[in-house]
Amino acid sequence: MNMTDLFASHNLNVPILSERTQRKLREILPKENVIVHNPIDMGAAGFIIDVYIKCIKIILEDPIIDIAVLPLWPHHIFRFVFKRMVKLQQKVKKLLVFCLPSLADSMKLAKKFEKAKKILHRERALYYFSLKEAANSLNLLCSFAEFCKIKNNY
Repeated sequence: MNMTDLFASHNLNVPILSERTQRKLREILPKENVIVHNPIDMGAAGFIIDVYIKCIKIILEDPIIDIAVLPLWPHHIFRFVFKRMVKLQQKVKKLLVFCLPSLADSMKLAKKFEKAKKILHRERALYYFSLKEAANSLNLLCSFAEFCKIKNNY
C-alpha cells in the first residue's frame, strides 16, 4: 500500500501541490523517475541530503500544505540532518512528522538514531517508527481537533 492510500484510508487528505511549487521542484529534480504533484517521489535524488531538504523547504512554502510527513531512510539518520530539518520547521512554522521505518531493520541504525533522537526530543519534534502508526495518530489528532471545534461552537 502506498503512502497516499494509507493516509486516505485513515481519512487524511494528501493535497495536490500548487503549480508554482511543482515548477520549483522540477527546477531542482531530474526529469525522469520523479513525481512532483504529491506525494512527492524524488527518485534517486532523494538520497542527496541537500536536495531532500531543499524539496522539503519548497513543499512547506506551499500555502495548501499544513503538515509534511517525511519517511526517512538509513542515509537520513544523522544529527546534522535532523538539526537542519528542525531549523526549517521552526522557520516555516509548519509541522514536520518524521517516520523512521527502517530502524527496526538494524541494531546499528537504531544506535545511530539514539544521538539524533536527543535532538528530536529537545526540539519536541514528532516522529513515528512506521507510516501506519503516523497515519493512525494523525487521524486521531484531526478527529480530536474537529471535536474541540464542535464543542467550542456550543
